[in-house]
Amino acid sequence: MSKRPDPDLAITAWLVDEARDGASDRLIAATRQQIESTDQRRAWWPAWRFRQMNMPIRFAVAAAAVVAVAAAGIYLAPRQGGNGPGGLPTPSPSPSPTATPQPLSDGPLEAGTVIATGLGPSESTSITFTVPDGWEGFARSCVLPVTGTTAPDGMGICFGEVNTGLYSDPCHGSTGAADVPVGPTVDELVDAFTAQTAYEVSTATDVTLGGYTGKRMDLQLPTDVASCDLGEFYPWSGSIYAQGPDNRWRLWILDIEGDRLVVTASDFPGTSAEDRAEQQAIVDSIQIEP
Repeated sequence: MSKRPDPDLAITAWLVDEARDGASDRLIAATRQQIESTDQRRAWWPAWRFRQMNMPIRFAVAAAAVVAVAAAGIYLAPRQGGNGPGGLPTPSPSPSPTATPQPLSDGPLEAGTVIATGLGPSESTSITFTVPDGWEGFARSCVLPVTGTTAPDGMGICFGEVNTGLYSDPCHGSTGAADVPVGPTVDELVDAFTAQTAYEVSTATDVTLGGYTGKRMDLQLPTDVASCDLGEFYPWSGSIYAQGPDNRWRLWILDIEGDRLVVTASDFPGTSAEDRAEQQAIVDSIQIEP
């Protein structure tokens, strides 16, 4: 609050012209009385003053208020660009490490991703897949559970190729030559399987696996395999032999950019539903690189 001014000095300051012209004592006395009776405190920001401002000033004041509010909002808003409370950088989450696939080799496998390489006629195809605990590799081209592949409840998975052809009599496959020639395409192999009579064959259907198309069919191998040469039943040259009576082979015959690849999943009537589901999960995880 300011100090009250001397009335005579205030009167002289704004009535100087009248004083020079000889203003009457009555006018000066009346003016002194008015000043002394008026409260000299300053008003802070009387809102009603806005209504008497002319339009340019009103717009200027309004614009100043908007700028002030916007500046306060920018200052108080959360900062972008990774700064957290107090202006400290917000730490970025660390990337998850990428697991390196383990090579398919003979012996126990760790649960996780496995890679088999050098597959197909040109030996240029690679397959990656995921196995759970309790599986092992065999001959760098098969995976099987440690519980076994044989009858009455075993199972396994192999990756391979029909190299030179089929056996017309698979019971003598261990001692004879493949005598049923097969062309290089998926359809030619399907036709050769369908034409033979040594085992039952299902109707082939279209399939996609690991990003590549082909045919899906089943081979139901015979009950009597013990009487075969060495007790081994070989459907084609380079295949595994039947793992016991009533062995079923589920085949995915794929065209990998001109290379034909065969995925074989073996099981038996006694293989449990749980084991078959585990086997199918491995097949479903297959990814193929030519």
